[in-house]
Parts: sequence; structure tokens; C-alpha cells
Amino acid sequence: MMRRINVIDLDSTLLPYDSFGWLVKSELKKFDLFVWWFFVLRVLRLASSLEFKKAMTLHWLKKYDDDFLDNYANKIYKDLDKKVLELVDSNTLTDTINVLLSASPDLYVQKVAKLLKWTGRGSYFDKESFVNLYSQEKVNWISTKYPLSEYEYYFAISDSESDNKLLDIFKKSILWKNDK
Repeated sequence: MMRRINVIDLDSTLLPYDSFGWLVKSELKKFDLFVWWFFVLRVLRLASSLEFKKAMTLHWLKKYDDDFLDNYANKIYKDLDKKVLELVDSNTLTDTINVLLSASPDLYVQKVAKLLKWTGRGSYFDKESFVNLYSQEKVNWISTKYPLSEYEYYFAISDSESDNKLLDIFKKSILWKNDK
């Protein structure tokens, strides 16, 4: 029998908000000039959302130590949606691999996953390129890391229609709508 894989989206699914957006807003309140500069470029559409996320991730990698990122992961962990956690638990056997998969930066996504005793991956740097785990990239990542020939794609949950291709490859899936 193959091991089950469950995939859980972070932002606006397991969390009732966007963790990347929340961190950007907190940086804007601190008047971080680099963040403000790229934020203005993004608002004026002179930087794409991918360029913005890549720039913020690089900036935070240089700016923040593990203590800050651990604290942010702990804040996120406290805010997790209990209903979603219950849904995941009800679809989890003792040998199931729960994967927190997010377009948000890997620098804190893996830390949140570790707190949950899951595995996790967020958008990350692969050599010189930035891999944005969004839409089809999530499907590519999961099928490379956990080939369908070796794992049962059992349960997936996400709030975003951009994840429909991901949800479609799982036996059970939910397009989650947060109550907010």
C-alpha cells in the first residue's frame, strides 16, 4: 500500500489571512525604505508580483535572523484555522505525509510546517532562479518530490482557484472558502 500525501495551502486556507501580505504591511509600518520602494513599484505596476515577492524574500533573507523568522512562524501557528486542521486530521492516517505547500516565502513556511510536525515548502531560490510555488508550480513540485507512482495523492485543500490543477490530481479535495 502506498503512503498517502495530503497537501494543504497556507494563506487564506490554513490561515485566515495572507502571511506574505501581513509581513509586507508590518514592514511598511516600520518604514523600511527598501520595502516601500518595491511596494511603490508594485502599486505602479512597474514590478510584477513575482519580482516583488522575489525582492522581498531576498531582502528578508539578509535582514532577518532565525529568531525573527521563528517568532513569525509561531505567530502564524497560533492563528491557524482549527476547522481546517480538523479536516486535515480527519484525512490523515499515522503514515500520511502532510505537506504545507505555499506561494509564500519558504523562509517561514518550513518553520510553520515543522511546528505542525509536517513537511513544507514555500517559494524558494533554486541556484540562481526563484521558484514561485503558485498554480502549476505546485503541481510540478509535488509530482517531482512525491511521484504518483510511489504515493497516493489523497487529500488537498486550497482557497485559490489557481490551485484547481493541484486539487484535481487528489482523490479528495476542497476549494476552501474562509468564513472570515
